[in-house]
Amino acid sequence: MQKEIQISGREINYQIKKYKLSKNLRLSIRPCFDDEIGCEKNSRLKISVSIPSRVSLKIAEKFVQERINWIIEKLDEFKKTTPQVRPAMGKKEYRKEKEKARKIIANRANYFSDLYGFKFNRIAIRSQRTRWGSCTRDGNLNFNYKLIYLPVEIMDYVIVHELCHLDQLNHSKKFWFLVSEIVPDYRELRRKLKKINI
Repeated sequence: MQKEIQISGREINYQIKKYKLSKNLRLSIRPCFDDEIGCEKNSRLKISVSIPSRVSLKIAEKFVQERINWIIEKLDEFKKTTPQVRPAMGKKEYRKEKEKARKIIANRANYFSDLYGFKFNRIAIRSQRTRWGSCTRDGNLNFNYKLIYLPVEIMDYVIVHELCHLDQLNHSKKFWFLVSEIVPDYRELRRKLKKINI
């Protein structure tokens, strides 16, 4: 559900999402990609509030109001760090983009792992030609830095996919059920991902 608040004459858009697995109210801010719906107008960032299914929208709105200063601070910070697709990069630029990817992907991985209650060991960001992500038996997550150039819903699907391997190191019915708890439209996103060349 899309909502809006006024802060010192500034219009701030945010989205409220209910999750069955969520136990607490959580507020997140991340970059938008392409023409994604629900982005904050002036900064091209998406503000999301995830709440347990039993929590009312009124409580969620109050939760946002209490964190207005934090929201404004983060919006100003992100203005300088929103990633942009670059067709060609030297080593220096690549290192910067890789570090940018690490921050964005780690933020999303931590967010989703909290929803699931999963624990991973570490995250590695790499330049890969054949994979978007992988999960090892030791609980290590590996991601392609180019994930940040994909539509954000596909990036989130890849991250959730690898996180679910922490519980199910296979592609069983139980695995896909776990994925669907956070990404109900995973089938469509998976089809889109297969059409994208790394």
